[in-house]
Amino acid sequence: MNTQRSLKRVFVFVEVLLFIAIPVLAYSGFRTLLDSRTGTFIDDPGPESPGWLALVDPSPVVGVVEMDEGRITGIAVVVKIGQTARGGAVILVPAELQANEGQSIQALTPEAAVESVAAALQLRIPVVEVVDADRWSTLLHDSSYILNNPDPVPTAEGDVMFAVGPVEVSGGGAAAFLGRTVDGQDSLAALVRRELFWSKLLEVPPAATDDPLSRTIRSVADGPHEVIQMPLERSTVGAPVVSAERAEALVRRVVAFPAGDQANRRFRMLIEDRTGTADLDAVARSLGRLGIEVVAISNGPVFDDASTAFRVETGFTGTDALSAALPGPPIEQSTGALPSDPVVLQLGPDHEAILASWAD
Repeated sequence: MNTQRSLKRVFVFVEVLLFIAIPVLAYSGFRTLLDSRTGTFIDDPGPESPGWLALVDPSPVVGVVEMDEGRITGIAVVVKIGQTARGGAVILVPAELQANEGQSIQALTPEAAVESVAAALQLRIPVVEVVDADRWSTLLHDSSYILNNPDPVPTAEGDVMFAVGPVEVSGGGAAAFLGRTVDGQDSLAALVRRELFWSKLLEVPPAATDDPLSRTIRSVADGPHEVIQMPLERSTVGAPVVSAERAEALVRRVVAFPAGDQANRRFRMLIEDRTGTADLDAVARSLGRLGIEVVAISNGPVFDDASTAFRVETGFTGTDALSAALPGPPIEQSTGALPSDPVVLQLGPDHEAILASWAD
């Protein structure tokens, strides 16, 4: 009987030890997997050491869908400089913009409308915020703005809500001010009012609230910022369309680290320093200004001053486009790369001169 009790006690003790050991062993195994490179165990390298790597977050972008009485009246693409840096830009898109389906974005759902704008800019817009009269009231709270209104804004019944000249716009009237035009007037006239409103909103932002859009607006307002109209092309008939060349130039100017709205829309690139002295942050920003989606910066496995070159997977089909966009460095195939891997820009001693030639 005593033997059985002793065995039970030993069994319980062993169970307790295993219960304690499991999470410790699991964490140890997890770290072993993370730190393993081709069977060799390494310590996490620092930014000055070979093998170091850091991911690059895309610039935060928010699609603000302006609505009035249940219909889309415009979209404001709010771009922050970075995750922590202050400042940015607001790109104003008219609701009359022609979508890929041949209809205006006004006829789409808010999510589909932002997707259409993202496709036009070839820019990922991961966050969608819908702002109607109620939400403007919450965002502005007690704030109001005196604006020099260029054209009359009607009420729902056709009376004049905001006359031409100085007017006071508060949260309750913001949705109407931003989106309405009188019958027979060019609907794009609302863009001027929207530019006035957003410029004032960033100049004197309302008090901070817990609303995520409030935080975004204040983040942009607290640094250098600008409000720009989407570059458009318009014929005598039909809806306006985006001017692709000017829109890309705008993206490169105001979005520090762009990400494509779809896979392979932009060249995805990992920067690898083989010199040990490259300014990786400056290189990443230079590529961002060229419309490249920089996904990571890194040090090479060794600092051997290898020549500047591109490394791509063996099935890479964008060789001609890459050479045209970023001429100079040879394009080498890497048998170890996967189709989903980014292009690797290997930085050698000559990389500064090459980057300067791309910027010209």
